[in-house]
Amino acid sequence: MRFGGLGSSSERNQEKSGEEPIREEDGQVSIAIAEKMLKWHAEAIGRCVELSPATDVPKQTFALLRVLSTAIGSAYIETVLETAISRLDAADTKSEPSLQVLVMLHEVDLICHLWQHYVNLALLPLASNSVSVRRDMVVFNNQSVSRIEGAANHLMQRLADAIISYLALQLTKQKRNDFKPRNDDLSFARVNTEPCVACCEILERVRDASKANLSGKNLEIFLTEIGVAFHSLLLEHLRKFPVSATGGLMLAKDLKSYQDTISSFSIPSLHERFEFIRQLGNVFLVRPDILRSYITEGYLGRIEPSLLRPYLAQRSDWGQAEKGFNDTADDGATAEGRGLKDRLGMGRLSMIMKDLEPLRDMSLRDMSLPTLPSSITTSFPMSSRFTGQSN
Repeated sequence: MRFGGLGSSSERNQEKSGEEPIREEDGQVSIAIAEKMLKWHAEAIGRCVELSPATDVPKQTFALLRVLSTAIGSAYIETVLETAISRLDAADTKSEPSLQVLVMLHEVDLICHLWQHYVNLALLPLASNSVSVRRDMVVFNNQSVSRIEGAANHLMQRLADAIISYLALQLTKQKRNDFKPRNDDLSFARVNTEPCVACCEILERVRDASKANLSGKNLEIFLTEIGVAFHSLLLEHLRKFPVSATGGLMLAKDLKSYQDTISSFSIPSLHERFEFIRQLGNVFLVRPDILRSYITEGYLGRIEPSLLRPYLAQRSDWGQAEKGFNDTADDGATAEGRGLKDRLGMGRLSMIMKDLEPLRDMSLRDMSLPTLPSSITTSFPMSSRFTGQSN
């Protein structure tokens, strides 16, 4: 009765109490589990070699490779990635995205290296007697890794989007008069505005988590994606708030904090973008009589003056400064009776950035996990990843 499941509830509860409880970490990807799968697979390969005729070993090895790909690739890694994507999609957009995703991607990367190393050293040599089977094994294995790579890229892009959305949410908390304060003493006592502090803290956490779990091009591309998107947010942000002389000092301190935080990413392509942002913020500090000369020199000199006017119009003294600016401006504006929007030359932000030094054409689609080379004559580069040795 007890073994048939018809025993008393107390007996069933007693049996269940002997089971290990379900823990949160049980659902996380683990290198130890992947190593156990590979160990079991190696034992199966050993029995296949012992029991099968030599002519059947390549074909049987390919069959077991498909089993391994299903177990460690489709059923394990791809399921973990799909679950992480679903969690990101379902997460509250008002809460900070979990950077635990980067830890999981690091584990996936290591497992893929270990998997490829095993295939390269243990399985492909067994198919050396059959060129066609060996070729099919290489193609099949690379296709399996490509699927994982695509899922990992999609997850990374979703994480980047979530981080940028959260940064944009923090910027919306900027108060209308943060840069046009009434109490100057109180303003000077404050180092940075609250949205600036929040954004810098988020960017620092992203930087630390990224550098701890990503490397090489993957790290560079991910941080570049975050930096370029945040740069665009700031360009749009500066057009929304009036700035007084005192507020210009507050804005300059905020922009300097943004620049210093992004500089800690150690991505050269971002340095010029945020130097441009800093110099753009200085237009609220210079005197009206030298404003024209300031925007025609340095970084701002590369930009058409008409495209800078949406930002200049936020100066609290723009009504006075505009007269001297228009007297010396040579922007081809000859039409009379134009409205304020046309007169200020409202242009798209993308047009402003065309004159900057172009950013290298990189995107998160370029991120890649290791793929199996068509030839196994060269050593697999992953060994240093596990030994901690540098190349």
